[in-house]
Amino acid sequence: MNATPAASQDLLITPHVTQDDLIIHAHRGASDRLVLCFTGIGVEPDQVPGIEFARTATANGRDNVLFIIDPKRTWLNGPELIEQIVEHVSLFAREVDAQEIVTLGHSMGGYSAMLIAKFLPVKSAVGLAPQFSVHPEVADDDPRWRDYRDRIA
Repeated sequence: MNATPAASQDLLITPHVTQDDLIIHAHRGASDRLVLCFTGIGVEPDQVPGIEFARTATANGRDNVLFIIDPKRTWLNGPELIEQIVEHVSLFAREVDAQEIVTLGHSMGGYSAMLIAKFLPVKSAVGLAPQFSVHPEVADDDPRWRDYRDRIA
């Protein structure tokens, strides 16, 4: 796969998985840590969210990272999306001989970072301002979620 411009200078971040319902970019570091960095919904509803926290997630390039994007913004509720993520993470973790997995994300990504810990052996999960619900009874006063609710069963 071809390299893409990194979100932070001099970090090599390359496409790893490109599907309609799942996008993953990878950074290979030298440590035995694998960071799963989940994106939020992004700024523009009609654009796929980009890579977030590149410098932090990689520890300035040291750690292995999978940048995981839920382009349909389903809060990991897409059909078999969690299973796909678990499969890709498990394979990559073996490739880089990861001894620990940690997660990071903001908003929708923060929720995803915490949720995936139920399905993978995550040592630490960091969710910054996790948006844990878009249900009308919980988040009806926030118009940002209305466009995404219909995509969640």
